[in-house]
Amino acid sequence: MTAATRNDWALRHHGIRPLLSDEQAAQVTRAEVLRRTGPVAALRDDPWKPPCKVPDMAPDVTVSPGTGTLQQAVEDAITRARATGQGGRVVIGLAPGTYPGLLYLPQVMINGAPLSFTLLGLGASPTDAQLAESIDAEMPGTEYRARFDGQFAKASPETRAIHDHIGARRTLSTHLSSVVRVEAPDTRIYNLTIRNTYGCSRPEATPAGTRADGQGRFPRGQHQAVALLSAGADRLVLGRVHLSSWQDTLYLQSPDKAATCRSYVFGCDIEGDVDFIFGQATAWFEDCEIRARGDRDAHCWLTAPATHALTPWGFVFQACRLTHDGSPRMAQRRTNLGRQWFEGVRASPYGHTPEAQQVTRGTTSEAEPPSISDASLFSVGKCLWLDSAMGEHINLNAPWDDWSGPGYAASGQLRDGPRQPRYRPPQTGPADMARFLQDWPDAGDLSALGPDFPWLGEWQSRPLRDPE
Repeated sequence: MTAATRNDWALRHHGIRPLLSDEQAAQVTRAEVLRRTGPVAALRDDPWKPPCKVPDMAPDVTVSPGTGTLQQAVEDAITRARATGQGGRVVIGLAPGTYPGLLYLPQVMINGAPLSFTLLGLGASPTDAQLAESIDAEMPGTEYRARFDGQFAKASPETRAIHDHIGARRTLSTHLSSVVRVEAPDTRIYNLTIRNTYGCSRPEATPAGTRADGQGRFPRGQHQAVALLSAGADRLVLGRVHLSSWQDTLYLQSPDKAATCRSYVFGCDIEGDVDFIFGQATAWFEDCEIRARGDRDAHCWLTAPATHALTPWGFVFQACRLTHDGSPRMAQRRTNLGRQWFEGVRASPYGHTPEAQQVTRGTTSEAEPPSISDASLFSVGKCLWLDSAMGEHINLNAPWDDWSGPGYAASGQLRDGPRQPRYRPPQTGPADMARFLQDWPDAGDLSALGPDFPWLGEWQSRPLRDPE
């Protein structure tokens, strides 16, 4: 069977590289992107001007390295706020050193107002104070409880509820497998490192027959291991923070799939391989280094946005540097800027096959009988790169990949392979979505998706030069 026969189901046979015009790029400002929040059916205009530099401030309390010491400082702050009846912001300073264990920042209301947290590393460099722990999506709940029950034994009711919910799972799943979990609004984290040290080594999370490398790492499988999760927390600020994992390093999650919340990320260093900056939320990244890791030989997608079609903005990267770890895989020039996360899909209406036409719109997404919910259908993903420097590892002939496709060669040509049931090609905007679904009986009226402003694109990208 020829390659042409094997991929004639596809909607794109060559990669695309959408570019913004100067007029379009002028509309993409920090103030505009971070201006709205809430449910897509009732977005709230809420202008937000986040702090743009690491503050020079004295912490309210300083902690030293040790298991659970940082979480205990959070619990003590909650206790004090309840005793005094005063919420506001508590600033916790982290002395240099390594802090094992997990950290949960719960949403706590004090007399109707939320308690907010600032974490401030007190070293000269973000690497001086490090939060480091191993936790992954396929960890059994029994293992989680055995390892972490002691840390949360005396936690507040809000923190304990998070811990108990996670521990009750058979396996954790991605959204419950983070070293740091932020639920408190207005959280600010500065000048520290958060590392998920999980080594992609769990055999039961790996397809049969996959071989580990010399360090016990598997290149494929369900090895999600989040360093930092924003669990619907609005107005999160990350400044001079280093985030490290392999798959799913930074998860910016909305309160639900038809809503958004906001994050501002500046001067940060974020590294991983598979979908390592992902989620439904709106986020502005500024002056950050985005480092691709190829050392375990997994394919690398920098982003996997799952922005709702009616959310105005997804991820915007401005003046960022796209680097890599120097591994041999990076020389193949196949790293993608991203792929649009087709969240929750089990059966896709995209593609030239009878199977695609048989998918129906339903309340849930199911493989059998094949159906797709509106939550999955309108999880379109939006990501823009502005004035950023791109290393030679990026596949500029096909910077945006399909969801669940065979992938594109460095030449930009679609690789040979059969259609997958969760397939969706990259969609650059509402017009693409309407065109790709025009023959699907259940497409309905897609005109409400609004103006055809790019969902994906670049503006004034340039080659990365050393020194940058």
